[in-house]
Amino acid sequence: ANQTVREPTPDHLETIAKRQIFHALQSNQVFCTSSNLCRHGHPQAFGFHPTNGPKIVSGLFRLSCPLLCEAIDEYEGEGGVRQLSDWVRTTKDMNVPGSDNAETRNNNNNNNDNDDDE
Repeated sequence: ANQTVREPTPDHLETIAKRQIFHALQSNQVFCTSSNLCRHGHPQAFGFHPTNGPKIVSGLFRLSCPLLCEAIDEYEGEGGVRQLSDWVRTTKDMNVPGSDNAETRNNNNNNNDNDDDE
């Protein structure tokens, strides 16, 4: 996706604090928001500085549309991440370490490397 970012507006910061972080934000914790707003008028995502708050946090980029967050939570709760991981692991067109196809692809590459030595 071709996403751009912008500085957060006061409205964006309020939405992020009330609907995503659930506590007050320091002014320098959110360093950018997505340029595209969701259909409900919220930034789709935001950049969250990991060390500019009262404690170190993980998750440099986070979703911020409350409805999108709710949908993702539901998807994860229904095993969606596991299903996606299983799909990636078994898809022939992907070269994912630990997948059934990565080893085959690596073996083919190694065989091709040996051809150059002759």
